[in-house]
Amino acid sequence: QGNAGNDVVSGGAGQDTAVYAGSIDDRGFRMSSDDGATWTLGGQAVGFRGGVQSLAVTAASPALVLICNEAGLQRSSDRGVTFTTIQATCGPLSSTPGGTFYVGGAAPARSTDRGATWTPITRPESRDITALGVNPTNAMAILTEAAID
Repeated sequence: QGNAGNDVVSGGAGQDTAVYAGSIDDRGFRMSSDDGATWTLGGQAVGFRGGVQSLAVTAASPALVLICNEAGLQRSSDRGVTFTTIQATCGPLSSTPGGTFYVGGAAPARSTDRGATWTPITRPESRDITALGVNPTNAMAILTEAAID
């Protein structure tokens, strides 16, 4: 429960019924394995730190969850049971059904190996990317919003 304006939501696709929701106010995140009918608090996961600023999942690997929070970019390969911080900087997250992930912010990057390694991408006019979306059928088509000074 809480202010819906403070929540971020992402869900799996295809045959998987996993749905993840998070809150930026340190309430952690919640997981559902039945399309949102019931929810489990995941904020006590090993390695998880703070609220959720953004999160992403992909149908290509439904057990994989990427979360941006106060620790930076965190990765779970076990549906949110444990998390590892993979980089200190973070921003909005997006993914394709095929498993390509994108992170925005001051250091935007792309991962084609489900978040294991990241390749920097050029920021528009050297501005922080504050929102992004990826065409699900063409991972090279990225829609971004950049901060204006």
